[in-house]
Amino acid sequence: PPAAMGAKMKKGKSGTATAYTTRGKALAKLQLRLSDFRRLCILKGVFPREPKRKVHGQRKTYYHTKDIAWLSHEPLLHRFREQRAYEKRVTKAKARQNAALAARLAERRPGYTLDHLVRQRYPSFVDALRDLDDPLSTLCLFATLPAEKAHAIPAEAAHESRRLSLEFMAHVVRSRALRKVFVSVKGIYYQAEVQGQPVTWLMPHALAQVLPYDVDYRVMLTFLEFYRCLMGFVNFKLYHGAKRASPPLPEDWADPSAVGLNAMLPTDEEVAAQQAATAAQLAAGGAEADEADEEEGSGVFEGLVFFLGRETPRESLEFVIRAKGGRVAWEGEGSPFGEGDARITHAVCDRPKVADARGDRDYVQPQWVYDCANQDFVIPVEAYAPGKELPPHLSPFVDDEAEGYVPDYAHQLQAMKEALEGGAQGAEVGALAALEGGAVEQARELALEPEEAEARRAAEAERRYASELAAERSGVAYSEAQQREAEGGDAGGSGRGDAAIEGEDAEQGAADVGEGATEARRLRAQAEEEHMAKALLPRKKQKLYDAMQMGLAKKRERVNDLMTRRKAARTRKSTSGK
Repeated sequence: PPAAMGAKMKKGKSGTATAYTTRGKALAKLQLRLSDFRRLCILKGVFPREPKRKVHGQRKTYYHTKDIAWLSHEPLLHRFREQRAYEKRVTKAKARQNAALAARLAERRPGYTLDHLVRQRYPSFVDALRDLDDPLSTLCLFATLPAEKAHAIPAEAAHESRRLSLEFMAHVVRSRALRKVFVSVKGIYYQAEVQGQPVTWLMPHALAQVLPYDVDYRVMLTFLEFYRCLMGFVNFKLYHGAKRASPPLPEDWADPSAVGLNAMLPTDEEVAAQQAATAAQLAAGGAEADEADEEEGSGVFEGLVFFLGRETPRESLEFVIRAKGGRVAWEGEGSPFGEGDARITHAVCDRPKVADARGDRDYVQPQWVYDCANQDFVIPVEAYAPGKELPPHLSPFVDDEAEGYVPDYAHQLQAMKEALEGGAQGAEVGALAALEGGAVEQARELALEPEEAEARRAAEAERRYASELAAERSGVAYSEAQQREAEGGDAGGSGRGDAAIEGEDAEQGAADVGEGATEARRLRAQAEEEHMAKALLPRKKQKLYDAMQMGLAKKRERVNDLMTRRKAARTRKSTSGK
């Protein structure tokens, strides 16, 4: 007799057909409306999938069967059903023209909380900090949006978003956690290091926002609902871990403009009192000093006092300056001191000309504050004076070495920083951040080397500039030229005659011709070897390799374009100088 065979498996009972389900079937199983289903998926972190075989149709949205089974046990599911039934009662009362009953039912509408979802999605506090970029950016966005009824944006959501974002920024200021700042067309990018985790967010410019009508604000408000709950937990944990109470807030939150970052931070008198108490505890040798107030740490603006003009972005500058140790005053209500105070060392203005300039302070444009915060040292103010053309605002989020192109101003800033850190009078240079007004120039003079060393540095810079131009003309990348210079060094001595040098140049030219042919043969052999290695790869990996090479080619093309533009700019500059 033939061997017994297993039961024949029916079609659609295993594999992809059972691992994935369509959105329509999920709605039928959960007994939810499409809007409630979208809200539930956003709050729980469930997203559509792309199966390899779409057995139920190509134009349908698929979800994992296990995700739908997980959603079926969510307590919010019952709350959404209760709200739907309650809405039917309200609609029925309105249809019967019973306004009093409809108002009472609307006031007693069942609510829900999202606290358990925060604990589910983020088991540890570090997980929440790692995923804080999007929540913080969303909160900063809605903090600047108007509460319009046409888009169903409630005023409560905008006010709470502003409060939560300001609380987090106040913690960054107290803990001196700000690391990077970049001003772009979209807004201002910030990056802070909170408990070892980098947190990057985007703060829109303080301008009037025009809301487009092609955006689904209901979806964004659902994300905002969860992010508000998450940021409440994060802020509480940060302040509680630092042994600090929540920042004091004004009693009236009806007007968001009445609340700023300054209201979240302690005043100068409170900071002085806390520092005195800490010093007394240390002197007494008793308990350890309270670590709640970390604002007495070092910063690039330590000891500097800024006055912000009314045309500058006050909230952003105040955040950056105070996070780096400086003190801030401004023109208007709530300022700690006035414009004529003698303690002011820098005046930040965004005007082409200052009418009544004072001699006891330096006048700078707002970009100087951001560049100093990124470079972590006080940059000379001459290039940032009012009315002058500003140097390029370099992004601290870009790795110039990895991109293959380093701007000229980045070299200049690095040279300034190395001179300040490695000078013979390093102690005097380190006091730049604590000097006031015109004393910055005197400290810079202390850091200068003797005339002979200055002449040697100028000659070395001129030689390096000439070698870079020669490398650009020959098509050599900047990183490769730097590597060759580091490996070869300056092997020639300084006591040779002109004839010996010319002879060596001729020999070097002949050697370069031979080396060029050898290099061409080597590149050709390398290309053949790469072609053979690529032929042995599977087709899928070959396409991936081609995509990688295409990206590298675009990167090289972009770098070459930047080099060409820099060369043209230098040529125009030299021509205009003549």
